[in-house]
Amino acid sequence: MKIIFAASGLSYLRYFGPVIEYIKDEENIEIIFAIRRDSKKYTALGLEENYQIFLKLLDLHFNSPEIINDIDKKESKIKCDILFTLGGVFNNLFDYKKHYAIQHGYDHLVHGKYPDSKTTHIVANEVYGKLVQLKFNVKFIVAPLPVAFSNFNTQIEFARNQISTNKRIVTIFFPSWGSKRLTRSVIKYLKEKDYFVVVKQRRKCQQIPNNIGSDLSVYDDIWYPSEAIFYAAISDFAIGFGSAIFTDLCDVGIPVIDNAIPKYSRRGDRFVRLHGDEFIRPDYDKYWYFDKKFYKNTKNTIDYIYLNNIQNDKFVSEDLIKKFYLDLLKF
Repeated sequence: MKIIFAASGLSYLRYFGPVIEYIKDEENIEIIFAIRRDSKKYTALGLEENYQIFLKLLDLHFNSPEIINDIDKKESKIKCDILFTLGGVFNNLFDYKKHYAIQHGYDHLVHGKYPDSKTTHIVANEVYGKLVQLKFNVKFIVAPLPVAFSNFNTQIEFARNQISTNKRIVTIFFPSWGSKRLTRSVIKYLKEKDYFVVVKQRRKCQQIPNNIGSDLSVYDDIWYPSEAIFYAAISDFAIGFGSAIFTDLCDVGIPVIDNAIPKYSRRGDRFVRLHGDEFIRPDYDKYWYFDKKFYKNTKNTIDYIYLNNIQNDKFVSEDLIKKFYLDLLKF
């Protein structure tokens, strides 16, 4: 059975890695990475430095699987039994019997451009599945845990080796732009409460100031395991500033404070209304959404979490997760 994982950036490993870990030891399967190198932006594999990092990670974690390069330049579609993509990106370049599109935030609503009867979206929550079903008329299934968190125990073990502290931990997903003063104020309050604060930012976004006040500031450097996953996995809660990370964190059971600073991320914004309420929020008792009075609401919620000892309490059997991924391979 030929199984292809189609990638164009380093961050794809965050989602493909856990799937491969659960299926790689099965008999009669061939795992192949099909790579698109058409972009030289940020984390794209069109940059030679990124491509070499990608190859080293494939060697380190997945025993150097076969690679098909420049898939967008092939004269005919690439044949396989099962195709995995992130959000449905460029599945039109393949001839497959099954196609699984893994949810990444809301990107599956943007990139799922070539839906067909062979496509199934793997989503973190039924509400996101119904949304993509409404837009593209495709099937969906809900993963036992969001795909990037599927190897949860491995992520936690890795994270514990990165941080040595007995304090409560908070991960802050730094704003894509602006809001530095607000972030700095929130961090200062967390430090007053004696939290260990990790600030996480994407490589393609603005730089984290040296004086932001966190105990640890990180970007995407390790790639797999991913800083966006393993630090959040050991945190008491997470705070986002316009980030769609809640689409994963809530269904892992991690409490989330969501400050919807950019207009496009807010409920009721004209962009959202015109596009069918794409930024739908989860129904989860440890999720707090704010579109105004960001500092006051965040401070009060930090106090509420602290006083009520609210913690991550959602656990899933690894046997159940493995069965889920092995069932995907059945015809």
